[in-house]
Amino acid sequence: MIVLRDSTFSSKSNKKKSDKKEREERVKKVNRSAAVNAAAGAGLAVGGLGANKALGIHLYKDAPWAGNAERNPKLAEENARLFEKLKQGAEKQGIKVKATEGADLYSGYAVPYKKNGKAGGDWIQSGKSADVLSHEIGHAQHYKGRKASMIGKAAHRLDALGRTQLKGVAVGSFVNGVHSGVVAKRQAKKGKKESAFNRHKSWAVPTAVMAPVVVAEAAASRKGYKLLKNAGASKEYLKQARRSLLKAGGTYAGMAAIPVGAGEVGRAVGKVIEN
Repeated sequence: MIVLRDSTFSSKSNKKKSDKKEREERVKKVNRSAAVNAAAGAGLAVGGLGANKALGIHLYKDAPWAGNAERNPKLAEENARLFEKLKQGAEKQGIKVKATEGADLYSGYAVPYKKNGKAGGDWIQSGKSADVLSHEIGHAQHYKGRKASMIGKAAHRLDALGRTQLKGVAVGSFVNGVHSGVVAKRQAKKGKKESAFNRHKSWAVPTAVMAPVVVAEAAASRKGYKLLKNAGASKEYLKQARRSLLKAGGTYAGMAAIPVGAGEVGRAVGKVIEN
């Protein structure tokens, strides 16, 4: 009996040592991964912000009709004609268009509004660039469901949070990431694996919030490009417009990367502070 007790005690002691070693290894692994989260998150956030700003600058400078008409007078003239044609077509659909000049030449936005509690027309402010106007009309058509894709309409209904509250989303993503990191560290200390949801939520949640913004912009650009073709845009103009619309989409993709990066940085912080 004495031998049996010694054997049992030895077995339990070995198991405790094994469990302790496993916990220590899990904690070390979590600590090492914190650096990876921090680097990836910072890269995404800084890279996203940089891409957003850089593409926005080139978007304006590269378009031959955006304040640089002397570079290609023919395209500038075609742009003016297409702009007026698109404007007239939009207003026939009940979409009010306000044209802007100067620094706002290559910017715009579309807003659905209600009058007396009932759905009214859409209102657009756009610089005098036909590709910008076509893009904004694309938004307006998705807001009202005028020959718009189901995916595009759904994205336009869900994109408000990511589009209007970027700073809030970034802060929320950081806090969400911190919680994810804290839970990961606590589970490691217990010798347990964190759940798949907790492991991925630092990037998955902000991605889910920002995805509708990117999808909505892509849908509006796709619609706008078709409008330009139907308006009789030349191949040369369409080539330039395609480049501009892709760059515009890139600015939103860069914007979407910021809260995703914030979430990963937050996860790294959570792993470090949970000691």
